[in-house]
Amino acid sequence: MRLTDIFFNNSALFKSKNLITVCFDFQTGIIKLTTEANGKHVEEERPCLLNSYSDEFYKALVADILNFAKNNGINKIRVNVVFPETAVVTDCVEVPVIAGKNIKNTLEISLCGLYKNRKDLFIKSFCAFKNKNSNTYFVSGIKAERVMKLKAACAAAKIGVNTCVVSSEATIRAFRDLRKDSKKGYIFADVKKNSTKLIFVYNGNAVCGATIPFGVSLLESENVVNVNDVIRHTAAETAVLKAYINALSNEIAYDNGLDENSDKEELYYDKAAKKIRRKQAESLVAATADEQDVFATNLKTFAEWIYRYIDDNEKIVSLINPSFIYVNVDKEYEFIIDKLNENYKESISFCSAQLNNLDEKIVSDLSCYGGSLFNNDNGFNVF
Repeated sequence: MRLTDIFFNNSALFKSKNLITVCFDFQTGIIKLTTEANGKHVEEERPCLLNSYSDEFYKALVADILNFAKNNGINKIRVNVVFPETAVVTDCVEVPVIAGKNIKNTLEISLCGLYKNRKDLFIKSFCAFKNKNSNTYFVSGIKAERVMKLKAACAAAKIGVNTCVVSSEATIRAFRDLRKDSKKGYIFADVKKNSTKLIFVYNGNAVCGATIPFGVSLLESENVVNVNDVIRHTAAETAVLKAYINALSNEIAYDNGLDENSDKEELYYDKAAKKIRRKQAESLVAATADEQDVFATNLKTFAEWIYRYIDDNEKIVSLINPSFIYVNVDKEYEFIIDKLNENYKESISFCSAQLNNLDEKIVSDLSCYGGSLFNNDNGFNVF
């Protein structure tokens, strides 16, 4: 089966009595567990007290799973585990076509050159584009020990691990299951209270994903929101940055005036240049005391942060050629879609994901619902 053909159109697995879907996120500090028990959907949130992939974290996670299973009368436990986007590194790799050489071997050589710890990574890839001289692959990699520690801890507790999947991939699986959209390339924006998850999609696979720290609360504000009051270089962001430094080859470099000790700086990794750069400290929108239209200004901030992320991923955008940004937002805020299209005449249009007429429990957490749809898959972003 080709990766682009992987598609489940029914939700039988979601209704399995023995399956527990586990989603965790170090940034929000929440572990969410869901299942179908006694004919009804059950979900529970627990605090994620540890913020690293340590033995102690997995021990605590297993304890949460066992407790949740006991409370819901589940004996033979199977789990689908949804890892956060920060657990993986994504990239696109152009591989030359060499006569007499197996393209998979050539890809592996390229990956070994790109990732200095290649042997320590589980990597999934798929060929998105082919031409006479080269093939372009989308790549997703996770440290193998993160998956192996999970499976070992679960095995010791007689818990079967069905699937490990990345949050962005689970979100898109849910969208495809609910909307059944077959467009080749698009961007999906999942707008929540205080954040928006942006996912680049090609052939049904989440090839790149990130979360920006703005959601509907920005649009509800009675005052113009200064970006600098919202954005802080958190420990989680530092961990992601260091993951890139550890995973990538020693070709990586620092921008002028920066070095490996610049922990207090607002930094990000520029994939195209293979450089650690300093984030701009200024707000994208000047917040002045005489602002008359607070909503319009905050909406502009919201839009420009979305377009900034798109611009930062210029190479991926050029490859997937998205025509739409599908927006999943509470029905009362869907009016912002028209406002965005009216005010920001970009080449990529915003449109509704059209999910608001569906079960609120599903739509409110697409990654958890989507995580339940996987059944021993071997696709992209599945480990």
